Amino acid sequence: MDSPIVRAVFSFVGVFVWIGTDKKYPKTWNLQRLGFSWLVKRLLSQPSPPPVDGKYPPRQKRRAPAPPHDITIEQVLVPRVALPGLDKNPIAEPMEAEWIASAKCNDASPVVLWSHGGAYVVGEKEMARQHVYGLARAGIKTLSIEYRLAPENTYPDALLDAYSGYQYLLKQGVKPERIVIAGESAGGGLTLSLAIYLRDHGVQLPAGITVFSPWVDLTHSTPTMYIAHEFACDILPQLPKEGRAGAHPAAKYTGVDKYAERRMVPTVSPLFDGEKGLPPQLITTGTHDRLLAESIAYALTRQDRGDVVQLEIYENQPHVFQLFDCKPTQTSYARLLEFVTTVTEGKDVQPSATELSDPRSGPVIATSVPFSNIRDRLAKLMERATKDAPWAVERAKSGEGGSGGGWKVYVEAAGVKEK
Repeated sequence: MDSPIVRAVFSFVGVFVWIGTDKKYPKTWNLQRLGFSWLVKRLLSQPSPPPVDGKYPPRQKRRAPAPPHDITIEQVLVPRVALPGLDKNPIAEPMEAEWIASAKCNDASPVVLWSHGGAYVVGEKEMARQHVYGLARAGIKTLSIEYRLAPENTYPDALLDAYSGYQYLLKQGVKPERIVIAGESAGGGLTLSLAIYLRDHGVQLPAGITVFSPWVDLTHSTPTMYIAHEFACDILPQLPKEGRAGAHPAAKYTGVDKYAERRMVPTVSPLFDGEKGLPPQLITTGTHDRLLAESIAYALTRQDRGDVVQLEIYENQPHVFQLFDCKPTQTSYARLLEFVTTVTEGKDVQPSATELSDPRSGPVIATSVPFSNIRDRLAKLMERATKDAPWAVERAKSGEGGSGGGWKVYVEAAGVKEK
């Protein structure tokens, strides 16, 4: 949203959204945010074009804005490598990726491996840029990868590409203790899937993990995906009661014919990983994020397993709110930098849960809360979903029809007793 013309378009749309909607958007949101949220939601609600003669139309890459004068972008090709246990025959073509750095970076700099968002069906490596410019200016390099997208490519292709990116860093001489793996939305889920795969296959783990609004539950069991009210403001649409089979990105990612059997595989849906042993994790979400409940459930599950988790919940913020230039975004980037610096310097990271304010004036206030408060928040969200969409909760419990089935994890994370 760097272009004045783009900002003007979003503001224009935002005027009509503000006038013509009964949704209670936060008062801290400006017209650009209203317009952007409305347009993105409409875009995500549209079905993707079907294949013609068995082939999908070529993807159109958007023209990325030029980076700031103090930032350097270097395009590279990353060799694809085999994924032991999942894919022994990777395609021969290398993967596109780009280095994002500044004059402060050098061969000894920490490195972030970034996977972009887009529900596994859209997106490109350039999406990482705005998130990591601050890291680059602090002397931290980022390698952003162009992993393969669905429906043309299904699981485990994206995971293979993320694994190839990690192996590329190791072969470049970057030590694991200097690496942080990161991503937003689906890229956040892919990042966590990569960590699980590395752990399970004995590959040395990175120093840390950081994810924005990660998509960790592809079973559609997430309570906040079915609640209206504040979540109606989010860029993610509410899931309908009935939908066309295979239309949702989750099925496109797993393969429509494989969705039922793959949806709970931990390297597809990291929420269902029952083991411990991952590096320290920073998980960021917002109170208006439709993936809020699964971010909370994932963080609590990791905490219960004995992993170190820092969970941050930002007031009034939607899915991947870091797309917007606002005080919470600036705070989030500062805390991201602090986390990356801490773990790559080998310092201890303490588990924490933090709620952060959305002030109309003054600084963002960070308040530490006990994890018991977070459990209570999840339990209340589950209760609301039960009232608003009992059909969705029943499907989440039973798994009938080949979707859902993940409710038990939320029950365990919240520490509630089912009636």
